Amino acid sequence: MAPRWHINDDTLAYARVATGFSPGGPNQPSSFLTNPPPYRSDSTRNYELGLRTDLFDRSFTADVAVFDIQWKNVQIVDELQTSSGPVGINGNSGSAQSRGVEWNFLWRPLQGLNVGLLGAYTNAKLTSDAPTLGGMAGDALPYVPAVSSTLNLDYTRHAFGSFAGFVGGSWSYIGTRYTDFSSSTAVIESHAKLPVYSTLKLQAGVDNGHYRVELFGSNLSNARGITEYANSGGANQTGLASVIQPRTIGLELGARF
Repeated sequence: MAPRWHINDDTLAYARVATGFSPGGPNQPSSFLTNPPPYRSDSTRNYELGLRTDLFDRSFTADVAVFDIQWKNVQIVDELQTSSGPVGINGNSGSAQSRGVEWNFLWRPLQGLNVGLLGAYTNAKLTSDAPTLGGMAGDALPYVPAVSSTLNLDYTRHAFGSFAGFVGGSWSYIGTRYTDFSSSTAVIESHAKLPVYSTLKLQAGVDNGHYRVELFGSNLSNARGITEYANSGGANQTGLASVIQPRTIGLELGARF
């Protein structure tokens, strides 16, 4: 259900209520676990309220929304102890909720210049204990940043002939996140807090709609942003981590047909 209200020609308010689910099913038997228990379906109930408006002779656009997602019977990879050791199966554990606000602002102060700011604040956590998962009520859901935001600047103007020149950049910020849960005794800390990081990208070039030349630099701050981390495994059990692509500078040539 998604009613909308056009307050005036430049402003729209909307609401959305939706539900969803993932089906349950049986687990595959094995020689270690001949009759594994089935797992149940999970379900979500989603609520959203938003406002979109154009201001100052439509030179400024704002889109703001608040949301609330209720998640029941969260599907997880569970671990059962057998005579041959632990066996991973599909299971269910507790409930969770995700609440927050999202924003998207666009400012066009000059012809050809766009300044955009988008991001979100999210409070995503378990709402009931999940002992088989290694989590407790109030624990943050894995890999959901509390705050994330991106600032974009783009400027385009005529360069020569049929070509337009462009320059731009974007700064992105990823806030505090937590790693996965784990009930394994081999994991020193199952729900580790990850540090924030930010990246800067710049680009410049020319484009005529058919041919494009772009010089770019990504992650110019050379941030070591962690995308995934497990504090077990690796050399001397010091952990394993995946990080974002390091500083990259390149030239891109393109042709459209």
